[in-house]
Amino acid sequence: QVPFVDPRQGEFRISLNVSNATMAYVPANHQAPGEPVWPPLRQLAGELVFDRAAMFVRGGSARLENSPGVQLSKVETVIANLQHSPTVVVTANALGPLTEMLTMVTTSPLRDTMAPALGQTIATGNADLQLRLALPLNDLNQTRVQGSVTLAGNDVQFSPESPQLGNARGRVTFSDAGFTVPGVTARLYGGDVRIEGGTRRAANGAEAQTVLRAQGSITAEGLRAARELEFPSRLAQSASGATTYTAVLTQRRGATDFTLASSLEGMALSLPAPLAKSAELALPLRLAATQ
Repeated sequence: QVPFVDPRQGEFRISLNVSNATMAYVPANHQAPGEPVWPPLRQLAGELVFDRAAMFVRGGSARLENSPGVQLSKVETVIANLQHSPTVVVTANALGPLTEMLTMVTTSPLRDTMAPALGQTIATGNADLQLRLALPLNDLNQTRVQGSVTLAGNDVQFSPESPQLGNARGRVTFSDAGFTVPGVTARLYGGDVRIEGGTRRAANGAEAQTVLRAQGSITAEGLRAARELEFPSRLAQSASGATTYTAVLTQRRGATDFTLASSLEGMALSLPAPLAKSAELALPLRLAATQ
């Protein structure tokens, strides 16, 4: 019988070149009402093949619904067996505005994992995205996501209260379990900074926690402009020079904790004693804030 799963029964293969097609790789009837949907592929062009019980698209290009500025290339969609426990595997590269990519992530079924960390993120510039989805149509709770975003000089701000990372460069990897920053460099508080960390879903089902660690340098001028750091910003009015620091930002259950530590070596303070110091002297400083 068609599609001749058993090769002894016959051959079944259809190959088509399609253009300007739409592909809903997760049909709406496979999702519960009110659930966020996986954005369909629009303007899909490529080779569509039915080979026995398999269906796949290869060599494709497309755009994502509601992300008109994001161009997909190297689109590959595979359903190994349409008849039994079909799983859709989608891989693609994407190039386009980082803000549209963030919107796609936080309005898709990834929102429960990613929105607590990225839901308020503001970004500028284009980015390069690599994405792989594995979606069991009969049990979408078992969906697996893997991907990475390569930043190439973007400005990124995780929330209105957090500092802006300028000229961010590096790679951020993500999955259905969270995201990881293996090492992104940026400009922050007038100096260079390296950021590592990420967010992970707790094994016991508790809410995901995001932890980002930063190590870098800071200038008095950059600190004076740091409105989110009220006391250090005021302190910097009487400072000159530059120093190094470490910082940790933690987000969990809607709260953000921020700590910063520095020896203040290299930064002079023109303040009343005992806070006055020359650039060569150390004056350990530790700040903590919760929002």
